[in-house]
Amino acid sequence: MSDDDAALTPAQEELLGLWLAEEVPGVRPGPERHVPPRNRAEAALADIWAEALEVPRVGVADDYFALGGDSVLAIVVVARAAEAGLDVSVRDLFEARTIAGLSLTDDRLRTTPSPVTAADGPSATAPSAAAADVDLPLTPLQEGILFHSLTSGRQRDGYLVQAHCLVTGPVDLPLLRRAWEAVLAAEPALRTAFRLSGPEGPRRWIAPVATLPWTEKDWRDHDVRAALAEHLRRDRAAGFDLEHPPLSRVAVFREARDRHRIVWTHHHLVLDGWSQQIVLRAVLDHYAGLAGAVSGSPEQPLATNDPGLEAPTVPPAVPSADEEAHWRGLLAGARPTLLVPDRNDAGEPQSPGRAVATDVWPTGLVTAVEAFAADTGVTVATVLTGCWGLVAAARTGAEEAVFGLTVSGRTPAEAGVAERVGMFVNTLATRVTAKGPSTEAWLRTLQRRLSESRRHSGTPLSRAVRWSGHDRLFDSLLVVENFPTWLAPGTRVAGLVVDDIDVVLDEGYPVVVEVAMYGGLAVRLRHDTSAVPPTVAHEILGEMCACVEQMVTGAVRTPGELRTAVVGRRADARDRAAHVRRAKARDLLAAVRRHPVRGDEPGGTG
Repeated sequence: MSDDDAALTPAQEELLGLWLAEEVPGVRPGPERHVPPRNRAEAALADIWAEALEVPRVGVADDYFALGGDSVLAIVVVARAAEAGLDVSVRDLFEARTIAGLSLTDDRLRTTPSPVTAADGPSATAPSAAAADVDLPLTPLQEGILFHSLTSGRQRDGYLVQAHCLVTGPVDLPLLRRAWEAVLAAEPALRTAFRLSGPEGPRRWIAPVATLPWTEKDWRDHDVRAALAEHLRRDRAAGFDLEHPPLSRVAVFREARDRHRIVWTHHHLVLDGWSQQIVLRAVLDHYAGLAGAVSGSPEQPLATNDPGLEAPTVPPAVPSADEEAHWRGLLAGARPTLLVPDRNDAGEPQSPGRAVATDVWPTGLVTAVEAFAADTGVTVATVLTGCWGLVAAARTGAEEAVFGLTVSGRTPAEAGVAERVGMFVNTLATRVTAKGPSTEAWLRTLQRRLSESRRHSGTPLSRAVRWSGHDRLFDSLLVVENFPTWLAPGTRVAGLVVDDIDVVLDEGYPVVVEVAMYGGLAVRLRHDTSAVPPTVAHEILGEMCACVEQMVTGAVRTPGELRTAVVGRRADARDRAAHVRRAKARDLLAAVRRHPVRGDEPGGTG
């Protein structure tokens, strides 16, 4: 066969590319087989994918997961597709996996611009707010947090978020304060408080105006580390009065001439992690605008958002039959998974004895996880969810586990949802069973179930738990932080460098596994030290890492074998610990024999 005979025509290239994408899960055409969009609708979605996934170009046969897509980026993709007039759901995206598989036509493409676009940013989505305060029902997670805060006696200091960072450079503090105040005025969520009693029960309300508490102190003669720890302690003890906005404050401490520590404290009731990033971006962007105005550039004022538009969607008070059937079916026959079975409460925030254990995974393992997920046709978050379920099951001696999984709660079809500020996240009851013919098939089944649960992500957790027939269903929480991030170590804004970023948060569970998936992969275990000692926390982190490693390397082929491997690792760890204790006991006994106590010495008093 000649070279001319071997060459493929463009049409054959396209067909081959589609075959590759459809026949082999996780395999997509390489750059040499790029299949371009065939119409304007596909071209629009390809541009959206390229922007969200941060790749130079996207072809219609490119696999979403192979490009690095995950569930959170899917929200961004679907939301921006909706703004363009393309009706694509997250489920469609996960099942089709390629743009070609979505069968888009130009008649689905909006020809006029959407009234709200992602480019508008968090502060340009609506006309000014109403003059009177706005009264709204609670979101599902607000309902749960408020219940825990009130019943645990930690109404003021439970669920506080303390975000702090070091800013290096010639910061203009009056301008920084003006930037914060401008964002407070623009974002209704930052002016939210709660009415704790009334004929309709607790409600949230948005004040038309609020004054941001602002503190400035000089720490140049202080031990900065000790001063920060003391401030965080006092700040947490001060808490918030939930009925009086704003549930947010800022403190700035000068550590050196051009070094300032900024601590932003807010209540988790009003903002989720995604929104936190948007607010910080807005503050620094506005600060840069103010600094530019001082130097001669025109200042761009922030528009005030409409509280009604920015408020997260609240599920109806009466659940649908489909919603109830889903949660009853998912949790039927499930037994509580309690890592701390002796704890006698219902998961309320605990004593201030909280600690964080951290495990940063090697780059090679992270790459292997990403490749395994792409080849399997699932997200990295699904892999982590499955592994945490196996670890929790192994630790409780069960074949399955139930735990809380935090989801974004942002409905992709809502215009501008990726840029909205508020409390959108919810915690969903998640069930993982160590049964399946292979880890790959098991993960794909798990992802389908997770996708189905997300269709009912507006269900309050208390309602789902009630349908399970148990008062207390789980005591651990998994948070996969793969939301879009803007503020990261090394961020430069208006001559300033932001570094040493940290966030302190107590979600109210004795065990919280938090996975940060930006800039690598780090697993943090936030735990109640009175229930989970540091040694146990590090054991759990080790089991999580080992489970993932054995899965992605193919060392273990089924979920049941993976769970057994985790159990075996725990047994080995116990044996090693017992060996160490026996060795120490032998050494101590030998030392006593060499140096008898006074009562055993000849002539002693006994």
